[in-house]
Amino acid sequence: PTIFTCGPTIYQCQTVDEARKFVKEQSEAGYDGIKIYNDVSAEAFEALTESARQSGMMTVGHIPRSAGLKGVLQARMPIAHAEELMYTYLSPYFGKPKAEFAVAVKEAARMTVAAKVPLTATLVTYDHIWRQATDLPKLLSRAETKFLPSWELKGWQPGRNTYETRFKDPKAQTALVSRLQIQKDLIAEIHRLGGTIVVGTDSMCPGVVPGFSVPEEVANLASAGFSPYEALRAATLDPAQVLRQAKEFGSVSVGKRADLLLLDANPLVDLSNLRRRRGVMARGRWHSETVLQQRLAETPRQYDASFAKALNLLQNDPSALSSYLNQNDPMKRMTNQLFLETLKKGTDGGFARLLERIKIQDPKNPMGAEEFVNDLGYSLLKTEKEIDMAISIFGANVQFNPKSPNALDSLAEAYLDKGDKAKAIELYKKAIEIDPTFQNAKIMLKKLGG
Repeated sequence: PTIFTCGPTIYQCQTVDEARKFVKEQSEAGYDGIKIYNDVSAEAFEALTESARQSGMMTVGHIPRSAGLKGVLQARMPIAHAEELMYTYLSPYFGKPKAEFAVAVKEAARMTVAAKVPLTATLVTYDHIWRQATDLPKLLSRAETKFLPSWELKGWQPGRNTYETRFKDPKAQTALVSRLQIQKDLIAEIHRLGGTIVVGTDSMCPGVVPGFSVPEEVANLASAGFSPYEALRAATLDPAQVLRQAKEFGSVSVGKRADLLLLDANPLVDLSNLRRRRGVMARGRWHSETVLQQRLAETPRQYDASFAKALNLLQNDPSALSSYLNQNDPMKRMTNQLFLETLKKGTDGGFARLLERIKIQDPKNPMGAEEFVNDLGYSLLKTEKEIDMAISIFGANVQFNPKSPNALDSLAEAYLDKGDKAKAIELYKKAIEIDPTFQNAKIMLKKLGG
């Protein structure tokens, strides 16, 4: 595959020096660009984009709330997600008369086009949020979900799915439909004015399956007023131009790379024909549909093999496991499942003994660090809803870090979630004994009357 990638998302950055350091580190690591998130100060945002430009790196991201849409457009940074314009520039107009809101949408589009800033719409992500809120079983029954690993699908399930929980209220579901239409109106206006919209899917957000979501997004652009040709261009040549690679790929031309999709029917007549593949030519190499389907059918077995390897490393070579997980599990979801299954089986007499063995075999292993263990505990507590397992992990963290108020605070929270208020108060008090300024424990004790 051809991969253009940003470094780790820059979630927070407040100073110019910090911004320059981020860019320097990611540039030296060989990343193509940086991705900027919401909580970045205006001065840091300016430094990030300028430093990236000087380093020859691309920038992309959300709209930092401090910089706002105008700041992002001034920096000429491509924007990820149409909903970002809704959360920033358009948010003051919610509740205003429809005519006034429509004017604001047109102005946001005009400004974006005037600045020549591309927008990755990701309508499919927002559409799937609505689908999960209104009929989660139907979305989960889609055939493509079987090609995802169990540790990814776990968080999509009923009772664990964040969108199912957050948007239970019918009014909230109606608002989702309305806001999806706002994004389509915005995209339609940008397109009408000659702006650049490119296909992207925010894959692996709950409900969005890599690969399968691309034809959906192409269809979403058509529903926003794109012709079939324009929607296809948004998935081919336009992204190549944004990536500064239009001379290499993105269209069928003599001298360009042979990246071709062979179909049984014309997508210019009906975009659903994108799913009628005969095969794919990638870098001049032919992959028939039969071969592609065989590879897809192998993915569940490959996930099982990957998990089995990680489990073996956990039991026999924790040092190698850390490196393996860094390469194969950046979101830590397989890691959560790995430790969860180990604990459920009672392997090695509990997490404390497992942690002790990791620390003895490899004292510098990040999996033995307080922060890693704490994060693992919270994943099990909040995402997996495994309270007893979380208590086991937080308890081990306290055992190995008895002077850490944060470790005690986390264990207290787990006991509170279990309903053991007395134990939680006891642990919050211990945290304050160690550090009288530890704010969260003080707040919780006041709240609990302890």
